[in-house]
Amino acid sequence: MKKLLIAACGAAMILTAACDTNKASNENAALGDSIATTLGQLAGAQAQSQYEMMMMQMTEAEKANFSKEQFLKGMEMVIKTDTTDISLLYGINFAMRIYGSVYQMGGEAGVPINPDKVVAAIREVYMQDSMTVDMTEVQNAFQSYTMRMQQMAKDKRDNELRNSAEYKANAAAGDSIAAARVAEGYTKAESGLVYKVETEGAEPKATMEDRVKVKYTGKHINGEVFDESGDNAREFRVSGTVPGFAEGLCLLGKGGKATLVIPGELAYGMEGSPNAGIGPNETLIFEVEVVEVVAAK
Repeated sequence: MKKLLIAACGAAMILTAACDTNKASNENAALGDSIATTLGQLAGAQAQSQYEMMMMQMTEAEKANFSKEQFLKGMEMVIKTDTTDISLLYGINFAMRIYGSVYQMGGEAGVPINPDKVVAAIREVYMQDSMTVDMTEVQNAFQSYTMRMQQMAKDKRDNELRNSAEYKANAAAGDSIAAARVAEGYTKAESGLVYKVETEGAEPKATMEDRVKVKYTGKHINGEVFDESGDNAREFRVSGTVPGFAEGLCLLGKGGKATLVIPGELAYGMEGSPNAGIGPNETLIFEVEVVEVVAAK
């Protein structure tokens, strides 16, 4: 009987230990699931936030080419990779650092970048027992190529903008308002700035090196206000403003007031300022008052 009791107690201890092990295993699994879900929710929220920011900065063509499903496909490929194969993850991480900006720039410039040639060049250098290239020489060459490609991309964007309906409409509207103001008695400078000085203000007038405190109202040519200082003057360096605004400020001293009709090329240029609601090559009107000229030291 004693042997039977000992055996029974031993079996009970083994069963209890097994239950404790299963319980711990279940608790760990539950914790792992909770971590997985909250990590996914956090990463999803971050990805969505970045997506919304990207959408505000992308062109319509870029928006059309971006796919959330493809984003998830790439993300899933990495997350589900066997973590013991750390070299693969290092390779993916390294490739992502060199891939994005260069390939995007190539697409914008119309320059095809052959991925097979990229991989072949990486393999040729990386598989050597020691460094076989002059890093400085290669970096300088790559920088030269990317600068050339950046300029090509800019030229391409500029050409597309010049031929866009919005650019042409803004140019025509700007020429029309400038001609109308000149007919009213405004002065047209050689630069293309059209202005009317109500009062020049005290001497000395502002220079490009000076800082000024200015009250102003910025308007589209339809009269809609896009920016204004209100009752509080804003201080900034004259040379830090758009060319037409800076030129107008240099006509004024303390107490000076003027209305400036600034053509697109002297305002926010060919691309405009989308975040401020200013279109490509858009002519702007500013009413300015110089409250104070802070002379450069």
